[in-house]
Amino acid sequence: MTTEIIQDQLANQIANHNKTWGNLLAETELGNTASSYWDVTLNFNDIIINNTKKSFKFKNAAFTFDVNSGISYGDEHHLFTKKVSGSGTYFETNNKTIQLQTLILD
Repeated sequence: MTTEIIQDQLANQIANHNKTWGNLLAETELGNTASSYWDVTLNFNDIIINNTKKSFKFKNAAFTFDVNSGISYGDEHHLFTKKVSGSGTYFETNNKTIQLQTLILD
């Protein structure tokens, strides 16, 4: 499996790792506000692979979320983006697919 294929699969799995991004949103000090939306964008070129250790590091993931602070939904709506980096491990399930094993945000 090529490095680019591994990077591409990891970028998709990292961006869709709901538990990790939900925890980051919960830890973000939003005060008396609520978020109803988040999205993660990560370019596969921003992932460095260590194929021997089946580990990786990434940088420049764009974590975008909204904040609703009005009495009614939509009164005060703001979109924020935070750059995030991190690392983790993966394993190969077969010769064409990898699986994210651990994901740690810096």
